[in-house]
Amino acid sequence: KLGKPQNLTLQAIQKGEAIRVENAATHKANVQATELAVLYRSKGLTYAQIAHKLNQTQYQTRRNKSFEAKAVFRLLQRVSS
Repeated sequence: KLGKPQNLTLQAIQKGEAIRVENAATHKANVQATELAVLYRSKGLTYAQIAHKLNQTQYQTRRNKSFEAKAVFRLLQRVSS
């Protein structure tokens, strides 16, 4: 078992979320893909087209998955906020 439900406090949930956000923002794969996504978006490509280009050039997400339009949207959303 992974732990006790009573240990899953609001503080523990918030700490886990903060770690996930930090990992997403600093992981090498995301940083590189974000730079390309910003460039492609400035050239007018759609999120789906950007995802396709990233996948063609063997870029993968932090969890070694192919990019989808929603993942590209989230990468770019982090840059703008």
